[in-house]
Amino acid sequence: MSVTHIRPQGSLSPLTAAAAMNAASRTAPKAASAIVKQFGQDALTLTHVKGAAILPALTLFPAHMRSPEATNFFHPNPVAATLQLEGEFRRIGIAFKPKVVVDWTSFVGDPPTLIHLNRFKFSPAMRTLTQRSMSETSFMHLLRHESAHAFENIALKPAMMGEYKAAFGSANRAYNVSFIDQVLAGVRYKNGPDFVSKYAQVHPVEDFAETMAVYTRLAGKNPAIRRYVAQKGGSELLEGKFAFVGKLARNFAKLHPAL
Repeated sequence: MSVTHIRPQGSLSPLTAAAAMNAASRTAPKAASAIVKQFGQDALTLTHVKGAAILPALTLFPAHMRSPEATNFFHPNPVAATLQLEGEFRRIGIAFKPKVVVDWTSFVGDPPTLIHLNRFKFSPAMRTLTQRSMSETSFMHLLRHESAHAFENIALKPAMMGEYKAAFGSANRAYNVSFIDQVLAGVRYKNGPDFVSKYAQVHPVEDFAETMAVYTRLAGKNPAIRRYVAQKGGSELLEGKFAFVGKLARNFAKLHPAL
């Protein structure tokens, strides 16, 4: 599992740096693909890539970091957290290893399994503020949630879109969920038996990610899931959502027994 810290050079503000990095991915595909190639090698060092609109300083966290204790940069230790997540995925039967980049903003993509985590989400106070509408404010839940987005990107096939829509709604619905929407979801929505959290109600893809995050935490075990659904009110729809996540995981495991 590669975990990388991106530090913009010069005097760029975080927002300007993030915009420049996104622009680099669009205008310099060779540079972006070179970075991805480096990530895939799990090397201990990453080189600068020529031709990008901005040359970020890339510092890979050493692979030997296994403790959740504070590092020089972040607490909790993202390497230890991602290793724990790999173990959780193995328990639900999938060999899925998303790659994580510590960035100035949070999104999943370029390639579809590359997770960008906002560095401010390493702060418990910031997570309490921004994740209070989620089912948990823990760092592990954030990692499970974002990894669920990455998993959906590669595991969901057209043949299963009908079942997905029946459980969660249309994934093709316009997505306009901003940082503010995430913060305000706790006020705009009420907890209900059909959703694992308030944030799950903002869009079908967030509903899937929140549901899979809980499914992963519960290790996909039917007794634990049934108890969870019962505690939420016994919703058949919620039960169906968990069943879909389980089916998607099993189908992926058949196609990708090892990555």
